[in-house]
Amino acid sequence: MASIKENTPFANALLELGQEDGKEQEYLEELLKVQKVMEDQPDLVSFLRYPAIGKQEKTKLMESIFKEDLDPRVMQFIKVLCMHRKAADLPEIAQAYEQLYDQAQGIERVHVFSASALSNTQIEKLKKKLEDQLHHSIRMEVTVDPSLIAGLKIRTENAIMDNSIKGRLDTMKDQLMKAEG
Repeated sequence: MASIKENTPFANALLELGQEDGKEQEYLEELLKVQKVMEDQPDLVSFLRYPAIGKQEKTKLMESIFKEDLDPRVMQFIKVLCMHRKAADLPEIAQAYEQLYDQAQGIERVHVFSASALSNTQIEKLKKKLEDQLHHSIRMEVTVDPSLIAGLKIRTENAIMDNSIKGRLDTMKDQLMKAEG
């Protein structure tokens, strides 16, 4: 499996086509659908990685699965990936595309860690508040992390804001260690 960074040139090529066509958002949504299918079907990824299976067979399978649901440009992109033995990397290519799309649109990625699950209302309020503070749109991912005990930890591209009990305890521990030292 290649990394997101290694797949950025492929994602960038499709993003440029999407920008030319005025369909970069649509292409993102389609790539995310493909990513979901591949994550839900690990056998598909194994099939695409298997070197004894020819490029044509892989291309035909991908066409049979996705042709009806994808823009012809995106389907052609997937065919090219099959021919270059990169189709198994589509989940990472989708992630790279999403990152490039966000950069182009001025959307900042924010990862929120919460000690307990947040309701949709809480998530929306938090998103609005963060967008107001950061002065631009954000794409927010929320992860439940019970080790925080209570509170939130927010990671942006440039900063970490830790308002969790665990974070406060760690700070107190560090201060005590420095005082003893």
